[in-house]
Amino acid sequence: TKKSNTSENPHPNLLTPIDPTFDVAFTTLVTASESPAELSKSLRIMRKLINNAVTGGQTDEKKRLVRISNPNKHIQAAINEQDGAIELMLSTGFLIGEKDEDN
Repeated sequence: TKKSNTSENPHPNLLTPIDPTFDVAFTTLVTASESPAELSKSLRIMRKLINNAVTGGQTDEKKRLVRISNPNKHIQAAINEQDGAIELMLSTGFLIGEKDEDN
């Protein structure tokens, strides 16, 4: 029987090593968190931001911008107030801004 390369490994990216920057940031985020509920909320919000950026197109810089001064209390708690969260977002291709920047 003839096998194609895609049937041998349907998920070739699973074999790609994890970027060390991401690994350190994720480890910091998980181990520094004092509350499992806050950690879960932070990861959920970051996942949503990453998903929005990916489905919105990686070329759309506004979708990959996280403002440190974001007045949204959920963003503040999920990213700014969690050790390792900003570094994790940076490691996934996000840009960090100091203030609201209209481009």
